[in-house]
Amino acid sequence: MNMYVTTKVRLYLAGALLGITSAAGAATAVLPAATSVLTVSTYASTYASTYASTHASTVPQQLATQALCLRSQNNTEPQTTEPHTTEQQIVQAELALTAEQRATGLMMRESLAENSGMLFVYPHIGQRSFWMFRTLIPLDIAYVSNKGEILDIQQMQPCESYWRQRCPSYPAAKPFLYALEVNLGKFAEWGISEGDWLLQEDCESNLEGFEAW
Repeated sequence: MNMYVTTKVRLYLAGALLGITSAAGAATAVLPAATSVLTVSTYASTYASTYASTHASTVPQQLATQALCLRSQNNTEPQTTEPHTTEQQIVQAELALTAEQRATGLMMRESLAENSGMLFVYPHIGQRSFWMFRTLIPLDIAYVSNKGEILDIQQMQPCESYWRQRCPSYPAAKPFLYALEVNLGKFAEWGISEGDWLLQEDCESNLEGFEAW
C-alpha cells in the first residue's frame, strides 16, 4: 500500500473516531479531508471545547408554572378532620410534562429563583433515577408519591464531566410519580422532610390534573 493510500485510510479512521454525536444532539466534529493525521489530537481538543461552548450557551425555554404547596404536618394525612400543626411553603414550579422536557430538566440553567423549582410529572408510577449531567446548579430533589407524599429527599451536586457516563446517578428509594427539584438546602430550610406532603396551592388538595406523556 503506497503512502497516499495509507494516509487516506488514516484520515478516514480519524474522521470516524471524531465524528461522534451524542444522544442529546451535540454538534459533530468533522475532520477536513486535507488535514494530516498528525492534527488528530488538536481536533479532539477543539471538539471538546466546541461541545462545551455550544451547550453552555443553550438555555432551555422556561416552561409553564404552577404554584404548589409543601406542607410539613408530622406525617398526618392531608384532608383530615383531625387538628394538626403545619408548616407551609408555596413554591412556583415549572412543569416538565413531556419526555423531552423531563430529559432536559434544569440543564444549563445558571440559577434558579428563590422559592421556585421544577416539577417532573410522569405518566405512571415507577422506579427511576436522576443525574446532574450538564446541570450547573446544586439541587435538592424530592421524590413524591401519586398522593403527594414525599418518599425520599436527596441532595445533588453538578457533574463536571462532559461525558454523561461519568456522572453519578441519584436513584429514588421508592417508586414515585412526581419529582420536585429546588435549590440545594431549601427543603431543610423550609422544615420539609420525608413523610411530608406536596399539594396544590391551597395546601389541602392532592396533586392531580397534570397530563404527562
